Amino acid sequence: MKQKKFRLPRLSRRARLARNLFFAAFLVIASWVLAGCPAWTEAGALRQLERTLLLKPGTVRCREKWGGLWDSPQVLVTGENYAYTAAISQEELFWCEARVPDQYAVLDGGPVLFRRTEQGSGGALEQGTWLCPNPPEGTQRAELTISLDYELDGGLVRQGTRQVQGYETGTAELRAQGSLEDTGLLRLEIAAGDDREAVLLQELFFEGGYELADAGERWRGCTITRADCRLELFDGDGGSMGERPVVWATEP
Repeated sequence: MKQKKFRLPRLSRRARLARNLFFAAFLVIASWVLAGCPAWTEAGALRQLERTLLLKPGTVRCREKWGGLWDSPQVLVTGENYAYTAAISQEELFWCEARVPDQYAVLDGGPVLFRRTEQGSGGALEQGTWLCPNPPEGTQRAELTISLDYELDGGLVRQGTRQVQGYETGTAELRAQGSLEDTGLLRLEIAAGDDREAVLLQELFFEGGYELADAGERWRGCTITRADCRLELFDGDGGSMGERPVVWATEP
């Protein structure tokens, strides 16, 4: 006598659909947990970062793409007595990660300037930008003047029978101007007037400024030895509101 084979009951189309959706959801949740429970949105990624830094939730004041290797959005966030900039990257198809802030400042003093510039190439930077998230009330325009002393490493030069390290020193004055945006941010723009100023801008923003000498066969590294900054503010009628001390955002 033949034994009947046991067979599972045939699922209906609706039941098969529910089963497939269940397993798909299980795989997504498992992948999310294994990845460390990352955020699903940019806002969620920023909240995770702020909780890690023990900060209260902030507000995105500026979001821009700088391009470069990763083409990641860069955000400027302000909160209760703080501001920071960070890059947001999409790690997988559905979730994002906010990287550790590259600049941070406490907003309890004078106007704070955040570097908002993509790094130059060849040891020089043609133009740069600073953002101020806390301009004094009534500010509509600003001028930043930077007086600096610098030193250029001339490399080894021959003096008689000896080789000594040769240097060149100099002074320069750089100027940036800007106005208040609709977001309440003060944006200051600066442009290099010549090749030497481009080297100084690279050193000022990122360090690592240098120029080529002797038909490109020798590098002249740049070092800024002194930098005095004056930030003058102007109201809507163009009247001066006086100068303010500058606070530079720093790496946390």
